Parts: sequence; structure tokens; C-alpha cells
Amino acid sequence: MKRLSASQAAWVRQLAARMPFYRYMGIRLTRLSWGRSEIRMRVSKELTQNAGFAHGGVSASLIDSAVGLALCTMIDKEDLITTIDLQVNFLAPARPGVLRTRGEIVHKGKRIAVGDAKVTDQNGRLVSKGTATYMILENGRRAS
Repeated sequence: MKRLSASQAAWVRQLAARMPFYRYMGIRLTRLSWGRSEIRMRVSKELTQNAGFAHGGVSASLIDSAVGLALCTMIDKEDLITTIDLQVNFLAPARPGVLRTRGEIVHKGKRIAVGDAKVTDQNGRLVSKGTATYMILENGRRAS
């Protein structure tokens, strides 16, 4: 397995720290390695649905974010990525508290990458899992 360089890791950490959506949602990058990431987020009452559980969009956002950050460890700094498909399986209700998500790239081609992620609650219970597919735009350009 390829190792993540210190400069690439620093770049991905900076991306995560300055992303407006992550700051708004309270998403924090906690671990990073080649093709893998781990993030965490505290689910507040404002992010719940009527029954008091985390809204499904929380899991979807965490899965997309964890896989996206994992992919960023494998691309050039000039490249951009965009989600083209996201599938989420909700397995258990997530109560307010800390959710952790581990994302891993399972396939990376020249233009398309696919990754999986699992979301667990603060007790380690699996609450959701999903798959995200990304388009890689080399140097920020769409392939012709």
C-alpha cells in the first residue's frame, strides 16, 4: 500500500479545516492515511428529525465527506472532485451525540473513484453505511 506524504496530508487537513460546510456542521477530520479518512461530528438537537433521531442527511453528509477526504489523499492538489452518486443504508436510529465515520476508497481510476463508509455512534453501534462515487476533474477540467 502506498503511503500518504506529509505534504499531501497537510493539504487534505487544510481542505477539511477551511471547508465552510464542515465548519457549519461541526465535522472534524480525526485520522488520515492513503485512501482512508476518519471524521467525527457532534449531532445537536438542531440536526434531528421529529422523533429526536439524527436526520438522514447527517449520515449522507458524513459518508460523502469521509469518502471525499479519503479520495483527496490520492489526487493531485490541482484536481477537483465531485460526487456523482451516493447510496446510503440506514441501519439504526442515531441519537444526538458523537458520530464517527470511516471512509475508504475501494477503486480509483483516472476519472472515476468509488469508496465505502461506515457511520457509528458514540457506543460503536453501526447506524449507517454507504457508497459514494466521484468524478475526478484533472486540473479542475472535465475530461472531453
